[in-house]
Amino acid sequence: MKLWYSEPAAGWETARESWQPAALFDPSMDNPWFQALPVGNGRLAAMAFGGIGVERIQLNEETLRSGGPTDRNNPQALAALPEIRRLIFAGKSAEAAFLTETRVLGLPPQALHYQTLGDLWLTFTGIESAEDYRRELDLDAGIATVSYRANGATYTRELFASTPDRVIVLNIKCSRPGGVGFDLELDRPQEGGNANYRVWAENPHTLAMHGSQVKFFSRLQLRTRRDSPESALAENPDDTPLRKTSLSVENADEVTLLLAASTGWRSISDQSGDPDADCRACLDRLADKSYAELRAAHVEDHRRLFRRVHIDLGGHEADAIPTDKRLAALRNGDDDPHLIATYFQYARYLMMASARPGSLPPSLQGIWSENLTPVWHAGYWLNLNEQMNYWPVETFNLAECHTPLFDLMEMLVEPGTRAARANYGARGWAVHLMTDAYGFSEPGYGAHGGWPMSTAWLCRHLWEHFLHSGDETFLTECAYPLMKGAARFLLDFLVEAPAGTRLAGKLVTNPSQSPENSFLMEDGKTGYLSYASTVDTMITRELFTNCVAAIHLLDLAPEADFRRELKATL
Repeated sequence: MKLWYSEPAAGWETARESWQPAALFDPSMDNPWFQALPVGNGRLAAMAFGGIGVERIQLNEETLRSGGPTDRNNPQALAALPEIRRLIFAGKSAEAAFLTETRVLGLPPQALHYQTLGDLWLTFTGIESAEDYRRELDLDAGIATVSYRANGATYTRELFASTPDRVIVLNIKCSRPGGVGFDLELDRPQEGGNANYRVWAENPHTLAMHGSQVKFFSRLQLRTRRDSPESALAENPDDTPLRKTSLSVENADEVTLLLAASTGWRSISDQSGDPDADCRACLDRLADKSYAELRAAHVEDHRRLFRRVHIDLGGHEADAIPTDKRLAALRNGDDDPHLIATYFQYARYLMMASARPGSLPPSLQGIWSENLTPVWHAGYWLNLNEQMNYWPVETFNLAECHTPLFDLMEMLVEPGTRAARANYGARGWAVHLMTDAYGFSEPGYGAHGGWPMSTAWLCRHLWEHFLHSGDETFLTECAYPLMKGAARFLLDFLVEAPAGTRLAGKLVTNPSQSPENSFLMEDGKTGYLSYASTVDTMITRELFTNCVAAIHLLDLAPEADFRRELKATL
């Protein structure tokens, strides 16, 4: 299955000075970034625009985030909790929201930004127009390809992100000997007009980029195949930190570019890595590996997961039509069952590209973002988005892609334990509305951010993975300890509704809300905070029930008292 187009991403054949970062919700979808083709290996990602004379490949490294870990729990939060609960039980949602925003939210009340690594620019020599143009994303191979004819020759570019070799690979070739020539640059948007990176050529074959405000390193290595002399380093007398030193290639038959990138991030609590050494070691390991070998290893690894699921709804003849034209026809009411099947497989492709064992899970933007300050921080929104990302993963037969979520949950136990204690005086662990690679667990983003049920909801994914796999070792060593910690928090968080309320005498959650929902209060105003929302009740009941089932299934005798407490609460 393939997505394919007969034109570059809209307008990308124009000069690079016209580039502007995309707004996430451009209703016209005219911004080229939305039309670029995504590749990824769970850790590195790229968006290929398919330009003819000028190509832009936007780059990401999953751990490149602003800032660092810090405890943002508000020291006033715990003391404010009884009054917030009293106000909510009294139907004074607005007053409770004001108290939450002034006494409870984290300091500061938001997570940190996922940032673009930068851009790879290629300006091709002597190519201004082309015919027989095609750009495609081969879902079965995991390769984005651009091909066209110009100056009497066929030019082909292949781009992929290799999981086994941990690099982004770009191969450029021409059917005419010596037909490949281009200037190559790495750059990155600036933060507030300030220099935040430095680029330099280490030798005629290698560009390096180093982050100054955010610790990262990327190294781009050129390999050429031709009979002519070595590529020359482009002259650039500008010696400022923002110089865009370039490499030039002339008269090559074929060029392969390998990009390695890393940050100092090792875990939520460890940023001690050496990204320069990581990049150097990665490329050194591949010194004797040809493009054909890199490609074969990538395709084999990709197909090992992708070919587990086959779907055929018929209508294959529509493959001869560009994907954008098929989408337009579908919107006008045409039937295209094969496009629906392709959409299903594209969703599987994006999950594979966003999450692999050892990586972080995808955010609400997957692993792709071209901005330094993306909307919603391109973070892990745990009140809905992250769960939605993972709802189909076991049905997709991509269980390996589930493990990054479990790894993140394990990393969040420590900051989540602090948040549970600081905000509720509770045992166990709890994370609120969203998190980031540094473990943001505190209430944030307004009164609706004081919702501590995210952890318990995420535990559904642990149980779902066990139900699909039957892996009792996973249940014993990973799932149950996380589930127990989340359940322990809820046992302490639940409070008895007082006399005069609709659930008097019942154990309820308070404060409570329904994610991304609000309600009208008696005075006609909009409220967010309540108690015993239906979603809270369902999440609590499901988690307690699953914990009881796990204790029984694993015959955990030491957990007998905890099991009785859960059953009594149910």
